[in-house]
Amino acid sequence: MSTVRKLNESALRGIYDAYMHEAFPPAELKPLAVMLRLMERGRYLCYGYYRNGRLAVYAFFYRHDSRVLLLDYFAVTPELRGRGVGSAFLAALDAVLGGVCILGEVEMPDSHDAGLNAMRLRRIAFYERAGFSLTGAACRLYGVRYAIIARRLPAGLTAAGLRGLLREVYRGLVPAPLRPFVLHRE
Repeated sequence: MSTVRKLNESALRGIYDAYMHEAFPPAELKPLAVMLRLMERGRYLCYGYYRNGRLAVYAFFYRHDSRVLLLDYFAVTPELRGRGVGSAFLAALDAVLGGVCILGEVEMPDSHDAGLNAMRLRRIAFYERAGFSLTGAACRLYGVRYAIIARRLPAGLTAAGLRGLLREVYRGLVPAPLRPFVLHRE
């Protein structure tokens, strides 16, 4: 049996300690205190996908407003990677979140390391299969270039409108000295 659960502070702490240091590079992992503060303010939504009572996947979102979320962290627990549970979670989560716009970041396949580029292309393909699309926007954060992906962008949103929306979202999530430069690729 698989279920999506909204996570509380205690569950967030447990996942952070048990899984996040393995799943994300240190430079990309924000301090737990920042996540908890955002959660306290109603700006951080955390969900887990449980199979047979055990955590299989987790997703943390920054809530810009009632219509727009930024996927901040998404990971499958190590023992279940590559088994389709990430895709199943995104499909199940869609029913929980409704029709909101979800923005995300995927590392651009622009490394000199062919193996790393292959992994990044697989990640982009995973999100595309889950209904996300590349927006043409990109940013640099933590020294890494990211392509911006989205599911359900607001109708009629122009490239300039997307850049403005991304700046607003990052203003609420990322401290000023680290705030990414958002651009639109032609």
